[in-house]
Amino acid sequence: MSMAVSLAIYFLVQKHLGKKALFPGNEAQYKSICDCSHADLIAKFAIWTSTLPAAENNDFIIMDSDTQHETIEEQWKAMANYFGVEVEEPTFPKTHDKPKVSYIRQTKIRKLR
Repeated sequence: MSMAVSLAIYFLVQKHLGKKALFPGNEAQYKSICDCSHADLIAKFAIWTSTLPAAENNDFIIMDSDTQHETIEEQWKAMANYFGVEVEEPTFPKTHDKPKVSYIRQTKIRKLR
């Protein structure tokens, strides 16, 4: 599911109310790395896997190789800027534990035809 429409509505409502955008999640989410893929790549991949018998019962991870890895924080600020909304810097509860963020580096999967 794409959150694009929900986020657009949130930012537009905040702008209309004259309020800053406040990130609704926790620190681990805010600092995590997001790797996004374009819809056309996902569609091509879905067709490729559904028509290739050798793809049956296999796991795949796909992502655009040209997509920069950004944190959710960077994306949040970029989206707010796009809609002309100021961002309120989040304050997260102080804990003794470090945020449990994991990021698996993915290797390129052969190009789809």
